[in-house]
Amino acid sequence: MREGTECMVLETADGDVWSLVSDDIRFTPGEHVRVTGQRTAAAFCQQGLGTVEVATITETGSGGDGGEDDRLTLEGRVSEGVECMVLKTDDGDVWSLVSDAVRFTPGEYVRVKGNRADMSYCQQGLGTVEVDTIREVEPG
Repeated sequence: MREGTECMVLETADGDVWSLVSDDIRFTPGEHVRVTGQRTAAAFCQQGLGTVEVATITETGSGGDGGEDDRLTLEGRVSEGVECMVLKTDDGDVWSLVSDAVRFTPGEYVRVKGNRADMSYCQQGLGTVEVDTIREVEPG
C-alpha cells in the first residue's frame, strides 16, 4: 500500500493498482495488506483499475523476503528507459526491468515474470522487476 495521487492505493502482487477509500479505516503506507470491500461505481480517486470501498484491512507481513508476495507477472511493451529497460503496461504503468541472464528487445510486447526488487539503481516507474522469464506475446 502506498500514497496515490488523490487516495491511498493498493498494488497487487501482479502489478494491478487499485485506489482505496474508507471513512473509518486508517491506511498506513508501506504495509502489505489483505483488503476486502466493494468496488465503487464512482469516486474522486482517478488512479488504477478502480476504487474499492474498504470493509476490512489486515496486515499480512512484510512481503519483502523475495517470496510469493514479491512475485510479479506483467504484460506490456519494452522500451529503453533512462538507466534500465522499462516495460509499459496497457494501463500506463511503467516498470524498470533488470536481469543478468535475460535480454530485452525494445518494441516487443511481452509477458514478464520475476520478483520486485527491494532496491535498484533504476529510477523510473513504479518499481523494478528482477526478471526471471520473458516471453513475447500478442497484445491483449
